[in-house]
Amino acid sequence: MQRLFKIVSVLTIFFLFSCADLFSTRDVEEPETGQGTDLWETPISYDAVLRNFRYAVIQKNVSNYMNCFIDSSLQNGVRYRFVPDQRLQKEQFENWTLDDESTYMRNVIFNISQRPGAIDLNFLEEIVYTSIVSFADSVETNPFAYELRLDFGDSTAVFSGFSRMKLIKDSNSLWSIYYWEDIPGSDPQVQSWSWFKAANRYN
Repeated sequence: MQRLFKIVSVLTIFFLFSCADLFSTRDVEEPETGQGTDLWETPISYDAVLRNFRYAVIQKNVSNYMNCFIDSSLQNGVRYRFVPDQRLQKEQFENWTLDDESTYMRNVIFNISQRPGAIDLNFLEEIVYTSIVSFADSVETNPFAYELRLDFGDSTAVFSGFSRMKLIKDSNSLWSIYYWEDIPGSDPQVQSWSWFKAANRYN
């Protein structure tokens, strides 16, 4: 009996040492965001909106992309506004609306479909949200760095800069973007997201 007890004890110790990480937490894995997946979180919190936004761009999903923006019928008096890179001519973004957001994204997807290609979007720093005191159920982000990359295998186009966004909760208690400001980086040779939009605004 004593011998059996010793054997069980040795096996127990061996098992515990071999499973040293049994109770340790695992790193959160990045979800699969490639085309063919359909990642979407119901935006009951404001931070879910920009995750949905990033997923929609990578997945080339126009419907999800547009669902990240405000539906003015659900938020009386609030209209979407895009403030482009100040280096571009204002005429290129005259009367920019949500229809233009949809059109340019559809044009991009069509152009990419003509040859193998992928879009990648990364936010390069933490996004911090601050309540807008004068506007109920509304927050704004810090100017956060982004990198938008189009990879065609034989060539790559990169757009980078800073974005500042304002989000609001609608009458369905869901959050969405109603203001987007695109800010250029310090290198004048690097094109921002605004250049990408302007180049694909029209068919």
